[in-house]
Order: sequence, then C-alpha cells, then structure tokens
Amino acid sequence: MRRIALTAALLALALAACGGQDEAATTPSTAPAPTRAPVSVMAAFAGEDPQVVLVQVASSGACPLEEVRYALEESPGQVSVEVTAGEPAQACTGEPELGNVEVALEEPLGDRELADGSSSDVLQVATGDAPGLAVPTIEAERG
Repeated sequence: MRRIALTAALLALALAACGGQDEAATTPSTAPAPTRAPVSVMAAFAGEDPQVVLVQVASSGACPLEEVRYALEESPGQVSVEVTAGEPAQACTGEPELGNVEVALEEPLGDRELADGSSSDVLQVATGDAPGLAVPTIEAERG
C-alpha cells in the first residue's frame, strides 16, 4: 500500500514539474524592442532616375549597418531625408566603410534643397560620374 502511495506521489510531482515547464515555454517574451539611431549622411548624388537620390552613409567595417530605414519629408522648396539603423550591441571600431542608400522621391528633386533630417544640414547633390557612386548600395526601407 505504501508503495502505491509513494508511486502516486512521485508521479504527481513529475507531472507538476512538467506542467511548470510548459507554462514557462508558452510565456511571451518581454524583451525590449531594438533601438534605432540616426546615421549621418556624408554626401548625396543625383540618380539616373530624377525621382531617385543616393545618400552616402558610413558604417564600421566591424559592424555593418543593419535594418536601415529612411524617413522622407518633401515640400516645394526642400527634401529632408533621415537615415536610421538598428543600434549595434557593442561599440564598433575599425575603418569606416561607405555605402549609398537609394531614396525614392515622390517628385523629382529639381531645384529643391536636400537636407540631412538628423542634423538639418543642407547637402550638395553631385551629378554625373561622381567617385562616390562606386561604393556599394545599402538596402533600406522607407518607414
């Protein structure tokens, strides 16, 4: 009789322990959302398409930019573009690497000024075969 009671108690403990594991496995994560940081625009180039501007940004070779996005505000006299990226988990060092972010405009740039949205600096837009066009393109989403 004692053997049956002991077996039943051990079985109950085992089932309770398993139940706790299932609960923990289904508890949603409360990890903080990744933070974003502005990325300085180094230069700007007119694209072949008049509704495209390439903005050049720098990242560390040790920590390439990830989750790159751009925000765009257009007015009759100015276009403001702010480039952001996910913040790296550690401090990044090393030689900077340049990359171009392709920005799709709603209307051609024309005579409007182009500004870095994070610093409000007005950018000179290079045209033609500028040497900065030879760097890789960084994939970016508008948003």
